[in-house]
Amino acid sequence: MRVFLVRHGETEWNSEGRWQGQEDICLNERGIEQVNTTARTLGDLINGRATIYTSDLRRAKQTAEILGKELQIVPIEDRALRECDFGLWNGMTLDEIKRGCYKAFYRWVYTPEAEVEKTESLNAVQKRAYTSFTNITRSHYQNETIVIVSHALWIKVLICKILGSEPNNYYKIELDNGSFAIAELHDRGYWKLDCLNISPRFWIMWGRERESQCNP
Repeated sequence: MRVFLVRHGETEWNSEGRWQGQEDICLNERGIEQVNTTARTLGDLINGRATIYTSDLRRAKQTAEILGKELQIVPIEDRALRECDFGLWNGMTLDEIKRGCYKAFYRWVYTPEAEVEKTESLNAVQKRAYTSFTNITRSHYQNETIVIVSHALWIKVLICKILGSEPNNYYKIELDNGSFAIAELHDRGYWKLDCLNISPRFWIMWGRERESQCNP
């Protein structure tokens, strides 16, 4: 079984460096372009039966709809795939969070079980992500392909779980807007990370390089 973990395309808040959490923000033009590139890539990589699951937030749903159009699949919405609820930090940049909520922020980052007002803990996000991932994958046969469209922190803490790491190591993982990772189920029953941050930036640059070679 292969699972493509896709981060939604860029939004205006992404471009401004603002934490979105569960705020319902739509993709910007660059985000749509990113996802169109990713859709074509997945179209080349996925053969046979596949199922798309998506967070019910607009930026993820838009991403899933573009992927679904390319793959001819109707996405299934799942509220459990939502991003972490950042509570009071929604709409703030990292610098603003550090200036205004320094102690609470660092307690949240370095203590996964820490309870911060109106903010989901890292442990809680990881538990929600892994539970949802497990429920989805167990409902499919081992020869099937699954696409999960979600959000940066949700995917990162899930990857930490797959790798046997604590969720507060999420910041060590790079995951661009519109990029994806691939998790594969080993014959012995454990999950392994096959690749990470396969990004539209790479495919666009690679395509331009090929074009320049073909047209000297």
